[in-house]
Amino acid sequence: MNAPKGKSKDKARISKAAQPLILLFHNYNHNHNVVVYSNCMDSMRPYSSLPNELLHSITEYIAFTIDLSDSYSSYSLYKHASPELLALSAVNWRLRRICLPFLFANIKVRHDEDVTRLEKDLPLCAKFTKTLSIDHSKGSSSDLTEAGQQNLSQILPRLEQLLVVELPDCRDRTDLLRTMLVHPTVTSVLVNEIPNSSMANDDLSKLIYGRVDTYSAFMPRFRKCLDQGMRLMSLRLNSIDNRLESQKFPGLQEIKIQYTVPASFSWVPPLLSNHPTLNELWLLQLEHDFFAHDAPPTFLSSLVDLKESQGKDLQHFLSISELGLRRARPINGSSKDWHIIALGLKVKSTFDKKSWMEILRPIPLMFPKLEVLRLDFRACRSSYDIDDLASILARFLSLRVLYLNKFFGGLSLEFAYRAIRQVQQDGSTDSSELRARVESVMLLSISRLVKGARALESIHINDSGSGYVNYSARHWNVIGWIHVLNGNRDISGKLTTHFDSASYSF
Repeated sequence: MNAPKGKSKDKARISKAAQPLILLFHNYNHNHNVVVYSNCMDSMRPYSSLPNELLHSITEYIAFTIDLSDSYSSYSLYKHASPELLALSAVNWRLRRICLPFLFANIKVRHDEDVTRLEKDLPLCAKFTKTLSIDHSKGSSSDLTEAGQQNLSQILPRLEQLLVVELPDCRDRTDLLRTMLVHPTVTSVLVNEIPNSSMANDDLSKLIYGRVDTYSAFMPRFRKCLDQGMRLMSLRLNSIDNRLESQKFPGLQEIKIQYTVPASFSWVPPLLSNHPTLNELWLLQLEHDFFAHDAPPTFLSSLVDLKESQGKDLQHFLSISELGLRRARPINGSSKDWHIIALGLKVKSTFDKKSWMEILRPIPLMFPKLEVLRLDFRACRSSYDIDDLASILARFLSLRVLYLNKFFGGLSLEFAYRAIRQVQQDGSTDSSELRARVESVMLLSISRLVKGARALESIHINDSGSGYVNYSARHWNVIGWIHVLNGNRDISGKLTTHFDSASYSF
């Protein structure tokens, strides 16, 4: 990565490159209540008089992108440098020096060429690199070869600030793994495989296994690695195993239980007692109605309060599909220290006067720490107004991510019906026009949702519908992420629309 060559005489180019920082000031102001500079739009002036310490803090705020997938958690600690960071680093030498620690903080190695590039940039990487991620792909002709691994093993000791290494596939990379484990500054080596038997006597205290299922967790070789000091990050269960009450998993941080609502929660107290590092508990893809559970645990008191406030027939309006809890103070094993951070709700149709919107209204107060909300409207046939949902979202103080599944079909918006219905009735419409109109309606709707939701960062869309394309009935599916950009709540993102043949008409 080359440094800029001297001062640019093109002030327009510099001003354009500085725009991310100017926008950043507005975002940083809004989120941190800091007054940075009164004339923020005067070309280069916004940061020329600011101290390096403040510029460093602001740059750190936008240094890395957030990779969101259709899941609630990620085991990778690798962070991608944001486009804004790359633009700022090319403005001038002062910003370049401030950006350098972030530009080289995370390095990814996939092929031998990446190792060569790492060696070339070694003076900077030795000073700034803290996370090294080695791609886990195998079998490709361009994968990291034996020679590349040996070269990397020689470079690793020279990375003086290295803290975390990600080596998902470590079984056939014993020499490289050993180099990482004896590195003096490395504290964690993240893997998705257990080492081979040649390391049966090695100290594995720096090794962290990403995720394991119930069957593998009780295998003798896996237990042997735990005895050697390996720690486990996440345990995924399809059912409650009685051995959980007595078995210990060093370093365990989260447990995910899917496809079932536990008949009893008696296993929770001993589990918390045996795992002081456990800080997240997830119930995913629940097949049964959680509200119908007779004896929910005490740490789900907010759900009990919701059920009592809405009456016994709450399950006729909503059902819980997913639930995520986080321990507020991991050093204390008390179940009272847990709060709900993620909630998945299936919205149902009802002919009662009470709508699901009315039931959602108290949720922001009952779940003040909620960060992720998933709303599934596949079973809902009644109409609703987008401004009602927007007013509810505005009451969440911590909500960062919203998932909407089959949401747009029930919107009582004249402009939405008119835009899509016109496409549906015009048999000569081609797929590109249908795609453009569907996506424009969704983006316009999302822009109304995010205006008052000040903490909301991203919305995931998964929707479907039907329309005529060239006189043929077609089914369309739209999926994608929409991100909120700044304090003005502008949105950006890409929606992908797919078309399939359909055997029905409107």
